[in-house]
Amino acid sequence: MVIPELEALQAAEQEEESALQACLAFARGVLPISLLLRFQCSEGEKVLQQVARSIDLPALPAEQSHLAPIASEAHALLSVEPGFPAIAGRWQRAYDLYELGLIDFIVAEEERAANERQHAQELADTYALIEQELWHDVQVESLELGLISVSPSPGSETNSQHHP
Repeated sequence: MVIPELEALQAAEQEEESALQACLAFARGVLPISLLLRFQCSEGEKVLQQVARSIDLPALPAEQSHLAPIASEAHALLSVEPGFPAIAGRWQRAYDLYELGLIDFIVAEEERAANERQHAQELADTYALIEQELWHDVQVESLELGLISVSPSPGSETNSQHHP
């Protein structure tokens, strides 16, 4: 089964990844090797990705705060490059489309699940109604054949009794 929202999400994810790789290639082509080497540590690649795709200097989480000085230096160098705003903007647009695609996919999945639950309930209701009608038909036929009789009983209108 083809799910259009999933296909759109996958396409947006591929575009976002392509744009991120373009940002990283741009940063690696512009930044001095000595600065790039300082990113080769634990969490360094993540910080380089954040700097390479951000028009504004990104705020780093606590576990990456020790890399803030090199992130700031790298961002200062990137931000003066003429092509940087366009390439970082491409990534931002791709990421925004990915987020919208993810929301569309989640909403569609929730709707599909709700429809499946509704369909299952409708089937259960239909089977219960069929079973009720079948038992009613069995009771009517049994009465017609004299296999059971109906006699009044306290608290109910009818009471079926089997003949010996």
